[in-house]
Amino acid sequence: MKSPSSAQFAVLALIAQSVLSLSSMAANLTQAVIIPTPAEGTLLKASQMLSEELAERSGVTLPIGSDAEKGNPRILIGTVEAIPGIEVPDKPEGYSISVEGDTVRLVGRDPRGALFAAGRLIRLADCAPGKITLRLAKPIATAPDAPYRAHQLAYRNTANTYDAWTVEMYEQYIRDLILFGCNGVELIPSLDPDEKDGSVMVESMHAMNKKLSALIGSYGIDVWLWSPVMGEPGEDVTNPEGAGVAWEKRRAIFADYPVIDHLFVPGGDDGDTPAEFLMPFLEGLSPLLKQSHPNAKIWVSNQTFTIDENNYFFDYL
Repeated sequence: MKSPSSAQFAVLALIAQSVLSLSSMAANLTQAVIIPTPAEGTLLKASQMLSEELAERSGVTLPIGSDAEKGNPRILIGTVEAIPGIEVPDKPEGYSISVEGDTVRLVGRDPRGALFAAGRLIRLADCAPGKITLRLAKPIATAPDAPYRAHQLAYRNTANTYDAWTVEMYEQYIRDLILFGCNGVELIPSLDPDEKDGSVMVESMHAMNKKLSALIGSYGIDVWLWSPVMGEPGEDVTNPEGAGVAWEKRRAIFADYPVIDHLFVPGGDDGDTPAEFLMPFLEGLSPLLKQSHPNAKIWVSNQTFTIDENNYFFDYL
């Protein structure tokens, strides 16, 4: 076997030096204090998520406070207004993660960006029993390519497992989605406040969805509803009386939800409402939705529309 050449020794030495360099840059966060600025809303929720998820992985619970004792590392969470001087992409939900001395900075272009920075730190941290470290060779500065990155988590029998979940189980799943940049969760409301879909539900779909609406909103991500028109037996919006009943049902249900950011109405699957009746119905529904959720938007798809219905649909818009 040939002996290594001097060039090979040089390469090995460079590799070893790089490994030692990266190791020396590892920030020991085992005694860090998480400092949200300000300690409210999405930033406080991001701090709680960070502390609890790192504790789950390491057994170490990092406190949330307003400052750290001398010598203790700090994890600062905030927006560019609260933590200036950090390069953050000038796009919604962009964020930066950087390490300087014993301070880690999680800076978002907006509060939601700071939330995603906290999620990224959870993924990056090296966790072992009794220890949390972070190896970051250079700062991270990134922003999402797509503005809508939502996932449907409907409390219903069709999904096989969600109908057996508790609020706590939903929260863990929602956190896992946030860690990878999900910025919205879609629910499926029932127009019957007492309906239970399946034998394993411990509470009605409406009762659970109200709790989930509040939970999702507390993380500062979007609450979507998927709600077809004429999807329920007997519903008919092709006449004024039927449309009035359908409007009132939805007005009452939507007003009961703590947070609604988007209402998605499929043109088919379910529903299959003819476009000539669906579009005027949604126009009448919009002000009723905005009574309780002034900033909510209505989305509609043209799936299952015929050519004539598509022509009507686009002319209406």
